[in-house]
Amino acid sequence: MDESIFYNGARFFEKKGFSSFRFNLYDDHADARKLHECDLKMHASDINQVVDYFRRKKTKEICLVGHSYGGPSVLFSRTEMYSGIVLWDPTMDPDIVYRKTIPDKIANGFIRQWSFKFILGNKMVAESRKFANFEDSAKNTFTPTKIILAQNGNAQSKNKAGFFKALGGSKEMVVFEKTGHTFSEEGAEERLFVETLKWFKKFKY
Repeated sequence: MDESIFYNGARFFEKKGFSSFRFNLYDDHADARKLHECDLKMHASDINQVVDYFRRKKTKEICLVGHSYGGPSVLFSRTEMYSGIVLWDPTMDPDIVYRKTIPDKIANGFIRQWSFKFILGNKMVAESRKFANFEDSAKNTFTPTKIILAQNGNAQSKNKAGFFKALGGSKEMVVFEKTGHTFSEEGAEERLFVETLKWFKKFKY
């Protein structure tokens, strides 16, 4: 929740009339869930729990943003509860999770090497191998959804056309050229927020 796009985004949207709630699906606190313990269904269940809390507080409009693997996590949740969804360079091919992973008995999971090594749990890898793609989750999504892709992002996918087509409701897709997965290039972050805001304003009651 403290990544730049979420931290700075919260302040941007607050000034534009959208209060935000940032939360981690896993983190390094002693009593928190760890990534190797997670799968998509668990992420979705946690998202549902957070949304249910705000529904009980009589929050009328709830819009969700998901980045990277947070994209399918959002789509696996109860999307009918939201006014709008924006996915920032979402993962659309499940095999990005287990591709080039190495089983590790000591870690009781799989080691994945990107810019650093991390452990993927057996449940998440098994779940990802189960899905040929995430189009089924898109088919069940009728909430207005906008996808913002980074041209040079880790989540770019040959499946993006099928994923986008599968979305059941109002939809839009934008590609940021010469932009990486974290939208850290000059001006990319600000543009990301503006594009997101435009979508949410379309469906503001």
